[in-house]
Amino acid sequence: LIDVTSCYYGFPIALSYPHFLDADPKVLAHVNGSRPDPKAHRSHFMINPVSGLPLELSVKFQINLALNDLSSMAHCEKFSNLVIPTVWFEIMMPGLPKTLLSRFIFYLKILPFGDQVVKHSLLAFGGILLLVAITKVSLTLSSAYSSAYRISNELRESLW
Repeated sequence: LIDVTSCYYGFPIALSYPHFLDADPKVLAHVNGSRPDPKAHRSHFMINPVSGLPLELSVKFQINLALNDLSSMAHCEKFSNLVIPTVWFEIMMPGLPKTLLSRFIFYLKILPFGDQVVKHSLLAFGGILLLVAITKVSLTLSSAYSSAYRISNELRESLW
């Protein structure tokens, strides 16, 4: 049981799993007719490990009145120190809505593939640019060397 009295302005409310599943045996000893079934009354979550997005969930909880000592009130002594189940709920999402499913597939399948394509394309483009730059520098140096060699030869011939 989780006492949430302070969350509800002092109203004596306690939360539990339906039918007091996994409750303290002392609580179960004072409950008649409750048949907790772990398969039917336990909450579960299926969460994608990559994104943290819940793929499926079933949250089950029971709202109980958690009465304290009522012996000071006439005809209420028999309700002292009792936990009275009032209602239990199930909030369920059996799967992602189709609008979220398409986004989920886009974010987890298509974008990583596109990321790899862009990364490798940019790497290849950078490599090509590097080769072009090296070739251009080599040709420029080669051209300058050829010109210098030609001028040197012309000077040598003119001096002889």
